Amino acid sequence: MIISGLRNGSTFNIKSTGIKTVLLAAIVLAAFAAGLNIFLSDDNPNGPETVEPQPANVDESDETTGEENQTEAADNYYCFICHINFQEEELSLTHQLAGVGCEDCHGESREHSSDEDGLTPPEIIYSEDKIQPFCMTCHNQDDLVLTEDHEPLFTGTDEQSKACTKCHGSHLIEVRTRRWDKETRELIWDDGVRMMKNPDSEQK
Repeated sequence: MIISGLRNGSTFNIKSTGIKTVLLAAIVLAAFAAGLNIFLSDDNPNGPETVEPQPANVDESDETTGEENQTEAADNYYCFICHINFQEEELSLTHQLAGVGCEDCHGESREHSSDEDGLTPPEIIYSEDKIQPFCMTCHNQDDLVLTEDHEPLFTGTDEQSKACTKCHGSHLIEVRTRRWDKETRELIWDDGVRMMKNPDSEQK
């Protein structure tokens, strides 16, 4: 780059790299000083006004229902690997959408779910007379007794339907290959079918 100017009525060329660098630095400093003067002018002696960040206006309501903080559905995937018949069953589905999963009622039951022969029962199983008391740990009796359908359960006039599952859903396995004592959890019957090798059948 060649910078031309006038000196004593004649032109001259500045080719020195050092001189060009000094001139460029001077221009930059002059521009910076001019900007600083505007920044600290009488109209704004303390610099630009500080704007405090405002929290985002997050709408947590569900657009379809209008409800806020909608409960996340329970994850029953691990249980449905075997018990696929409960995936669309009324009682299971209603509770799942409310955030209540299989393990909330039957325990985590890891030994049950990992037993490919299906001989280990869930951690919690219910005899018929234990179903309603357990349901009442979540469902308020004072609310239910006000409804005509539920009143007989608490007045003792309908002994045949005291188990909630008599009316709500079909929460049972119609074709069973194993049965356990629901009080002791002892295996009392099975169809003899094994998925894994049965050590008792091996010839010694």
